[in-house]
Formats: sequence, C-alpha cells, structure tokens
Amino acid sequence: MNFTHPVLVSTFFFLVIVVTPEHVYIDNLLSDGFSLGVHCRSGDDDLGEQTVPPGGQWGFGFNPNIWETTLFYCGFHWNNGPTHSFDVYDEYVIGSVCHICYWRIETNQACLYTVTNHLHKCYPWVM
Repeated sequence: MNFTHPVLVSTFFFLVIVVTPEHVYIDNLLSDGFSLGVHCRSGDDDLGEQTVPPGGQWGFGFNPNIWETTLFYCGFHWNNGPTHSFDVYDEYVIGSVCHICYWRIETNQACLYTVTNHLHKCYPWVM
C-alpha cells in the first residue's frame, strides 16, 4: 500500500504599504492686515483653534489612512466675520494633486497651490 502524505506548504505574503506623510500649510494673505483664525479637524483629530498673523503661516502633517479616506476640514474666520469652512485635504480629491499642499487664504477666496508654487484651483467664499 502506497500512502501519500499531503504536505501543506504555507506561504505568507507580507504586504508592505508605504504611507507618505502629507502636509497642509495655511497662509494668511488677508487684506487689511487681519489675523486669521483657523480650526482644523478630521474624524479622528481636532487640531484646535490657531491664530495665523498677517502674512504668517501655520501647518500640520499627518499620515493618511490606508483606505484613502483621510479628510481634514477647517473653519476660517477673521475680523468678527462669518466662519468659512471647507475641506483642506480630501485623500480622494487632493491626494493625487499634492503631498505638500499650500492654501492661501484671501479675503474673497481660498487658493490651493502645490509645492512647486503651481496654482491648482481657487475657491471663492460662499456668502
């Protein structure tokens, strides 16, 4: 009688996902020399209220999640006016455009620039 013993060969594959840190910078380019109030958050993190002086910059870095669903949104206000809110980083939309994103906040709009100082798009404030 000839018995064949099954041999179980297990192969383990290790999937290594390299996550590149992302950075978002907020530049205060408001006219009239106003300080810019900024409050950014995601579903997991609240970065708190920040004050960006005229001509100043504030930024933050993070590692996006592996599901490509990372979203950071911020509220902007100045001179006792209304708060303007929008997404400053949406992995699905912006992740392919820049890994270092610069938002230039102006009185009438917010403009996204890439690290090479290339204008991607401006978004007028909805009043």
